[in-house]
Amino acid sequence: MRASSLDGSGFEIEFLIRARNFSLRWLFALVVLLFCGVWQFAQAETLDWSTRPNVSILSPAAADSAAVGAVTITSSGTGVGTVTGTRVISILPAGTSNTHTGIVQSSIDAATDNGSVINTISFAFSSAVTNLCFTVVDIDGTTATGGFNDNVQFTPVPTSASFVGSNVNYNAGTGRASTNGSTTGDTSGDLRVCFAGPVSNVSVQHIAADITGATDPALQIISIDDLTFGTVSTLTLTKTSVGAVGAFAFNASNGFGAQTLTTLTSGVTIAGVTRTLTAVSTATTITETVPAGYALTATCTGMASGAPQPLQAPC
Repeated sequence: MRASSLDGSGFEIEFLIRARNFSLRWLFALVVLLFCGVWQFAQAETLDWSTRPNVSILSPAAADSAAVGAVTITSSGTGVGTVTGTRVISILPAGTSNTHTGIVQSSIDAATDNGSVINTISFAFSSAVTNLCFTVVDIDGTTATGGFNDNVQFTPVPTSASFVGSNVNYNAGTGRASTNGSTTGDTSGDLRVCFAGPVSNVSVQHIAADITGATDPALQIISIDDLTFGTVSTLTLTKTSVGAVGAFAFNASNGFGAQTLTTLTSGVTIAGVTRTLTAVSTATTITETVPAGYALTATCTGMASGAPQPLQAPC
């Protein structure tokens, strides 16, 4: 039996089965506990904007793709509504907003603040992530004539908001944030949100919201700091049968479910579809229905560095 690592967030199990008595092998099935108490930990990652190029990601400009660990994050931007001046969605690796350096920035000079002028920043992950967190910076505004009113809408709705600045009104039920009517140059305009996930796509809308008397509102800006997230746990089963071929049935806990692997050539390994496990740091048990007359061995690899890897595989 051989096992190989998929990536930092998944592990792979390979079963080598040898037929000892071909005439008996289909007569009955024996459920064998292959392993239990296998621990898998999510890998903590950060997309640091200070490491990215200074580029516009506002369509039709190209999106930015960054490989972080085993995940690629694609950042892009779109805008709708009429502006009288500059509309910007850019990565600013040396840019600073309040106490944050290395940001994605959205700026709008809307023709009118009635909610119709919107910048949307989107983050797409090549595979689902967990515990995605980031801070939106400088949510503010003013009720003065010619002022502005920042609103921010998150999709999906964040699981939690770990910091809500005193200048921010946040509706946890709808994922909508607004200013309380003051301008700010400090962290009172910050809002830190987290998505428990798994999540593959997140968008942040910067909205030039309603304000009384703003026939030509002022330029308004928000920024987003670094993205932190964890990769999810995945499991792949592979199978090698020696001396015979056939279908081999597996079942696993922790959200994996049932899977059948069918070998076609003696000694040639086949792989099942990789599946995402429900939880990390959780014992995951896999059982196989083994035809009589076979000897079985099993191992696992691809675990996080330092993670315990108990393996029980009666043969």
